[in-house]
Amino acid sequence: MTLRLTVDRTNAAGLAVAPERLASLAGWAAEAAGAGELDFLNLPLDTSPAEEVRAWCDTAPAAEDVIVVGIGGSALAARVYDALRPADGSGPRLHVVDTVDPVPVQHILRTVSPGAACLIGISKSGTTLETGAVFRVLEDWMHAALGEAAAARIVLVSGEEPNALRAHGEARGYASFSIPPGLSLIHISEPTRLLVQSR
Repeated sequence: MTLRLTVDRTNAAGLAVAPERLASLAGWAAEAAGAGELDFLNLPLDTSPAEEVRAWCDTAPAAEDVIVVGIGGSALAARVYDALRPADGSGPRLHVVDTVDPVPVQHILRTVSPGAACLIGISKSGTTLETGAVFRVLEDWMHAALGEAAAARIVLVSGEEPNALRAHGEARGYASFSIPPGLSLIHISEPTRLLVQSR
């Protein structure tokens, strides 16, 4: 099955995008799709990643606090999902750490119980220094409080290819989930250039 996208330009008259620019963009999209660079468009049709996460959730210890450590899209996605939560505030509290600033980390260390938390480290490359540094501080905090039981409360998300973060998690027995390949291969600069070049 293929996911098809259409562009509705009904209220876009004020954008003043010339048809030839849209044609250039369509050409780029067709070429990129043919090269396998837009495979992420079919991700909504692939339920296997969500099923893997649900299976882990069914066996994971309950958490009152979820701590997400990641930079850029890794943090933004968590914030978007948090904004979509029910208005009654039910469910675990979310803490997103997307900086090496010690203040938010110290706040977590002072106010969150490691025995009622879930720590999630996210890095597509598995080598993001800021993510790795903050993750290890919080990881050590959980291990100091819980010993070997901490492993059941720690999750890593990274690219499928071998990387430092994945290897670290495998060595310590953490749950690990993969970011599908091709997810970041689209370069937004190219369609942007096609739309705004030489007005």
